[in-house]
Amino acid sequence: MYDPKLDYLVGEFSCARNKRYESYVVNRIWGLVCDLPLRPRTQMYAKVRDEEGNAHRRFIDPCFPEVGLAIECDEQQHAQQAEEDAEREREIQASDVLDGLFSGGLEFRRVVVHDRSWEDVERQIEEIAGDVRARARKRGVRAKMAGAEDRAWSFIDPVRWRAGRVELTVDDPVRFASITQACNCLFGCSYQEDTKGPRRGYFTPAAFKSARYEGWKVWFPVLYVEGMRDDKHWKNVLDPETAAIREYAPAGTRTGGATLVDEPSRAVFLRERHPLTGRSIYRFAGIYRQTAEATYSRVAESLGILR
Repeated sequence: MYDPKLDYLVGEFSCARNKRYESYVVNRIWGLVCDLPLRPRTQMYAKVRDEEGNAHRRFIDPCFPEVGLAIECDEQQHAQQAEEDAEREREIQASDVLDGLFSGGLEFRRVVVHDRSWEDVERQIEEIAGDVRARARKRGVRAKMAGAEDRAWSFIDPVRWRAGRVELTVDDPVRFASITQACNCLFGCSYQEDTKGPRRGYFTPAAFKSARYEGWKVWFPVLYVEGMRDDKHWKNVLDPETAAIREYAPAGTRTGGATLVDEPSRAVFLRERHPLTGRSIYRFAGIYRQTAEATYSRVAESLGILR
């Protein structure tokens, strides 16, 4: 059984696997507060700007975005760079955290592990875990009762996410693990994974034949990334400014087919690679129409959910 919460946590904590002390600190703190409905982050990044206005990325060690707390693990090298660390914190605190979960100021707490005893490190960890709990209480975040729904994780579970919702927008953080899951969650289909699920990336779901999307298509394009070597498949290139998608045919392919008049609307889901797990995931990109030869423009940013 695939559990999105377990997959998320394993992926997050694996980011610190090559940093022995940080890995210990991360796992110990999480072990003390894991009953709280929080989403820990490791190596979360913030975009900062220097005095000349140039953009840079700064990575944050263990972080609990919902309570505005970031934790820095001070190993030996930090003892010689106190001023640099302080400046780095000021930059991050003044930035917008590019996370999709949180935007705002962060307060930093430090766990000093260099030249310290195990007892001293444990004391620091327990103090920070207590701070996380205090901040959670202040914000009304309570420990999840046994059997209660853990809403903090609903954003990564599409089935739970759709409960009570009537539409999906391009800004929603939900991602789908497969074409089958997307069709079943959004369009009321009953495809079976790995058996009779859809095998193509462009088709008409069965549910569209007698619904408000009659005549529409769904499209799950694989975006072309610079340097990708593939001469056998169509290349789909996304314009980051306009969100338009342009198709480039493989060498030797004869093009043609649908005209601008008969080209149907298509609900588009872009295939990406999950940055933590490496799995293929799909995100909703909007409703598209063909506006020029091999060019598709976004005409709507929301999609009604069929039950």
